[in-house]
Amino acid sequence: MDIKLAETFFKHKAELLCKLAADPNYRDPLIFLVASATLDYLCRLVNNRKCGRKDYIQFVIDWMPAKYKQFKFRSGEQDLPKQMYFVLRSGLVHSFSFVPDQDSVDGGARTRPIVITHRAEGLQHLSNTFDLAVDAAVLVAEDFTEDIRTTIQLIFNKAHDDSALEQNIVEWTTKHPPIQGGFVV
Repeated sequence: MDIKLAETFFKHKAELLCKLAADPNYRDPLIFLVASATLDYLCRLVNNRKCGRKDYIQFVIDWMPAKYKQFKFRSGEQDLPKQMYFVLRSGLVHSFSFVPDQDSVDGGARTRPIVITHRAEGLQHLSNTFDLAVDAAVLVAEDFTEDIRTTIQLIFNKAHDDSALEQNIVEWTTKHPPIQGGFVV
């Protein structure tokens, strides 16, 4: 896949993801599965390799809006990128569950560090005011998908000036083409 096609494809998918998250008739947590799988793929895309824990956490720090790396739990922990790896990537994408497995717990995953919702519930994105009994980052579907769209824009803006990043994108999408059903260029 060449860089122009990849950019068009991912911007289109980001648009669809945002529309689905904003649809008032669709309030299913599966939007977070698709969003989380997209993040995992984007990590592989910029690195041109399968991403483990370190790569994924660094991807969130480097490419997602700064509010993710700056988020502070009530406990004082400032490790949302790490918890995203355990909950969204390892848990949701790889295990279809928000409950961390023992390997994740041994690696630093906490119980319920992320709570998901939609704007209709009235909670603020990346707040930790969901429940005083639970120290969690609130992810609001509409805002989370907008942040992924912003990340996609950032990646492709940088690829225009960074030949190594452009090459990573082209090589990864050629070796591991993303899901393309229903996409017309």
